[in-house]
Amino acid sequence: MENIPQPSRSPYAVGDRVRLYLDPDDPDAHMHGTVCTVVDVETDDLNTETGRLMDAYSYTVRDLE
Repeated sequence: MENIPQPSRSPYAVGDRVRLYLDPDDPDAHMHGTVCTVVDVETDDLNTETGRLMDAYSYTVRDLE
């Protein structure tokens, strides 16, 4: 199994550089490994359903490559 880093322990901020890690079965799997910058951060209450703090954040990213 490929060693994929876990998600950040704290939310990303606008301007952060990130690398996308996507499951091979994800519809956007062709974007796996792409380096992007965070351009927008949205929050919701999904974390209350899942119990995972980071599930409250959704990001809009722009490809840097």
